[in-house]
Amino acid sequence: LVGSEMCIRDSPSSAKSTLSTMVRRFCGEENVSSIELEDLGKRFGAAGIVNKTLNIVPDIKKTKLFASGLFKALVGGDAVRIEQKYREAFDYVFTGKMIFGMNLFPDFSADFEGIERRLVILKFERVYKPTDPDYNPNIDDDLSTNEAMSALLNRAISGYKSLIQNKGFLETQKSKQQMAAFVSENDSVVAWVESLDDVGILEREPISGPEGLYKAYETRCNTTGERAKDQKDFTRIINCLLYTSDAADEGLGV
Repeated sequence: LVGSEMCIRDSPSSAKSTLSTMVRRFCGEENVSSIELEDLGKRFGAAGIVNKTLNIVPDIKKTKLFASGLFKALVGGDAVRIEQKYREAFDYVFTGKMIFGMNLFPDFSADFEGIERRLVILKFERVYKPTDPDYNPNIDDDLSTNEAMSALLNRAISGYKSLIQNKGFLETQKSKQQMAAFVSENDSVVAWVESLDDVGILEREPISGPEGLYKAYETRCNTTGERAKDQKDFTRIINCLLYTSDAADEGLGV
């Protein structure tokens, strides 16, 4: 992966573990760590990714992260302070990649700003069952042979060339839908807008005041048990949504 981290969202028994095993063996076990997303922010949590090519966890549980700064720094190539037990702390730039498998999106709502720009989300839709005619109980070993690893390397080289030419991953309709679902679950302002029967009020009604948009948004957050964003952040997100919607209507492709 180049420039982004991958979230694999799927149903149970849809090959998360198979993918994890294949990629781990491709990279070499000595070059791989498996630090849980929520553990990265603990005092010594990030120490395990030092000098690793990949951090991959095939199935993370539903996690609520109250601060996303460290995660964004790690995936963005910024220096972070690494603490190791009984050793002197040091600054480190993580140049590897991260892959997290999950059935449910992690909760970044407490500090969501900029997270979506750092992720690529893939949904595994097929469920594999032992009763399937093409079910292979030895798939992990079959995909880890020298021949399979060579084929994977060829695909990786071809894919890397495509990434360079396209300056990133190509967005599909399904990937856009998954990202929209992720944003909706994590951004309380977006979720509130999506709950409106008439989005036209965003342009008709004032932001502040007892009958303003922010008050309605704040009331919904209190009802759902979420922490409302500050009014300045609410205003900025609403203006951004309005700008994006206007640009899309005019065919600007934003």
